Amino acid sequence: MEITNFDEFQYFVNYTNSNGRYLDSANNNRIDSSPFQNCINLKSIVLPPNIFNIALSFLANTKISKILIPKSVGLCDVATFKNCVNLTSIVFEDGGDVPLYVGGDLWLENTQVTILVLPFKTYRIRGYWRRGSNLNTLYVKSTIPPILEHGWGDNPDTCDLYVPIGCKEVYASATNWGSFRTITEYDFDLNPNNVH
Repeated sequence: MEITNFDEFQYFVNYTNSNGRYLDSANNNRIDSSPFQNCINLKSIVLPPNIFNIALSFLANTKISKILIPKSVGLCDVATFKNCVNLTSIVFEDGGDVPLYVGGDLWLENTQVTILVLPFKTYRIRGYWRRGSNLNTLYVKSTIPPILEHGWGDNPDTCDLYVPIGCKEVYASATNWGSFRTITEYDFDLNPNNVH
């Protein structure tokens, strides 16, 4: 029997998929190697509230349509959602005290995600963050531009960027951020839920 829903995963409160070391390296940090990759009938999953590492094809090739990323997550990069062809919504929970690393090669490849909202704690967006994706609108809640690595196929000039009020010039002058199609200030305090 194939599992189609694993919402009960949220109760695995001792599961972090992290060895507690190398907090900026998905390869060196993980315990499990892509535990849900190729669960081709998985349509729904609720992540546990203390999970740290969901990088490296963690949910690749599943049929999930939406996902809430807990504030405990620090590593969510490199093919995490590759070939999740039904995926339309990724929501990062606000808060948390660990820096967030996202993006990387094939991160959103073949998903239906067109709008992404990154939380205040976002520290680095790894290279190839748009390659193979449909992403055309990026909201970044951080007042300090995260490190943005560029790579082949990122094409930021085809993506609109929304940043906190008073941060447009900071982003426009930060390394690799000035080449977005547009950079617009957005009031995340007034409209926190109207960006999806």
